[in-house]
Amino acid sequence: MINGVIPKEYSVLATCDPSYLRDHGDALAASAAVCGNNLHLHVVNPTNSDMAFLQTLAIRTDTLARQNEHRVNLTYSFEETDLSKLDDQEKRVYYSCNRFVVAANMMLNDCGPLFITDIDCVLMKHIMQPDEHIGLFLREPFPNANQWETLGSHVAAGAVFYNKTSKASEFAVAVGQTILSNKLIWFLDQVSLWECYKQVKDHTTCKVFDSQFMDWEFVEGTKIWTGKGPRKYDNPTYVAKKKEYAEMLPTIDEAVWS
Repeated sequence: MINGVIPKEYSVLATCDPSYLRDHGDALAASAAVCGNNLHLHVVNPTNSDMAFLQTLAIRTDTLARQNEHRVNLTYSFEETDLSKLDDQEKRVYYSCNRFVVAANMMLNDCGPLFITDIDCVLMKHIMQPDEHIGLFLREPFPNANQWETLGSHVAAGAVFYNKTSKASEFAVAVGQTILSNKLIWFLDQVSLWECYKQVKDHTTCKVFDSQFMDWEFVEGTKIWTGKGPRKYDNPTYVAKKKEYAEMLPTIDEAVWS
């Protein structure tokens, strides 16, 4: 169950656990403020301290956005979910898929258009709202992969768009239900996106994102840099950009008095 705000305007959506919120939330929020995109953060099992962090992060993000002559809303929500029966790998899959279950719930509750991405990404440029019903990062599947990974690797899950249309809502719900009805196996989110896309591709318009839009090699000119695997901690270009963004955020005292 989602508690908190459901964004009514076009927003970037990322979900995470409290640890990833602290590791990556400030840089993503700062990048959204600088690039002029609304951001919605959804946190699984936050503490009172995490909720306080989100509250102050929203104020600091608003201040940075205004300094860059943007109007940006940082909204947030949370869930309380018992994950004690899951092993570490299942928890990892749960967190990777959570954003699409959350997005489906939000689409059924009259949210605005959503651009769904990774909590460990940073925006490098403004993310325009596409006109199409949905948007997906489509690519050639990985060579020499097993059947499950081949299915999933048709889609990269770090750039997904749902418009405020009935067709987008139907797709979002189908993806969410596919995730909830299957075992928590790595690539579940990507397999679900691909399988549901195949069902609707002939009657639903789709904006296709590519490596010129999002990349994990941190190339100048792309709109999103996303941290894949250990590079989120050890790639000097990505780490430096994250640090640069995070340091742009004012302190809460500076934000309140600005």
